[in-house]
Amino acid sequence: MPGNPIDSAGSACIFPRLGRAAPEIRAGGPCFLPRGRLPPGEESRRDNMFAVIKTGGKQYKVAMNDVILVEKLEVEAGADVTFSEILMVGEDSNLKVGAPLVKGASVVAKVLDQTQLDKVLIFKKNRRHNYRRKRGHRQRQTVLRITDIKAA
Repeated sequence: MPGNPIDSAGSACIFPRLGRAAPEIRAGGPCFLPRGRLPPGEESRRDNMFAVIKTGGKQYKVAMNDVILVEKLEVEAGADVTFSEILMVGEDSNLKVGAPLVKGASVVAKVLDQTQLDKVLIFKKNRRHNYRRKRGHRQRQTVLRITDIKAA
């Protein structure tokens, strides 16, 4: 529907510049909203609030309502996850940097899905020795939506 901020699935997922519905991962899957963009009807107390979290040996800069892909977490879909390893939290003007972690800060996320990345093929060959090995690997990952950022 042109001009309507709600797509056919009933979720409010819009690209702000294009004015049309954002693509879904698959039918009934989570909707990816641009950073800082909230669905209509939801208001943010902290518009510019962000945090840098550490999980799976990697660091992620997250804001409210962001959808991120992290290494697999042993959690059911639909459950909430709390990250306590926060390296930095704050807004543009008020920023807290941990040494190494910010005490008392946490980020709460909702698990949307447990998925796998595309297959990575590993192919080895030694020429003139009739040696060929083909293997594949699919890395497992968790899709999270950031629901709350709590500063100390």
